[in-house]
Amino acid sequence: MRKIIGLMLIAIFGVAGFAHAATSTVGFDMTATVGSVTGVDIKATPIVDGVWGTGGSATSFPFAMTLDNTTKVWSTNTYYSIDVGGTGGSTTNTSVTVKYAETNNPNGTGHGLGWKSTATFIKQTSSGSTAITTHGITTGKMLLKDLVGAGKTVDTADVGAGWFRLYVGLANPYDPKFDSKSPKYDPTAIPEPSGAEVFSTSDVAGDYTGTLTISATLT
Repeated sequence: MRKIIGLMLIAIFGVAGFAHAATSTVGFDMTATVGSVTGVDIKATPIVDGVWGTGGSATSFPFAMTLDNTTKVWSTNTYYSIDVGGTGGSTTNTSVTVKYAETNNPNGTGHGLGWKSTATFIKQTSSGSTAITTHGITTGKMLLKDLVGAGKTVDTADVGAGWFRLYVGLANPYDPKFDSKSPKYDPTAIPEPSGAEVFSTSDVAGDYTGTLTISATLT
């Protein structure tokens, strides 16, 4: 009986030693595919009293105005932000053109909405924002009247790894060029451009209207 057990142990240890000496190598190919951009998203967001997204997204830009009976100047607590970015994949080259056309001016031959409203061109990233000052935009902010016709076009070189944002609002009566108070409601606080005007009791009553057109093209 002892002899049989001894033979069994020898057999077991012999098999274990053989398995330890075996080697197996398998290579596994890995793939992670990032899709390219398939479209462009243009989204407008209202900013009311400095609060973003009041009332959800916007498809038109109404400006409710309040008259200061002391200064006789109309002001608004509303701005709009327009973000332009790629959809469906990783960022690719995008060209964005901003144009303005005046559609109704109660002042007749006088100055209308184009002289009294502004567009601010911004490079937006996850860490902050920078004014776009290329293409003759100078300070980053322009009067809408200066976007009539060909308008202004920005591209990927202007926004880098970020995306394009446009702020639109009425000329700020609290800007130092109009008033000694600190700028109010403007998300950037960039001074108003030369020639900017505010609505006052000197303007003819009525609806001042215009159309802002943004075209974005993948290039």
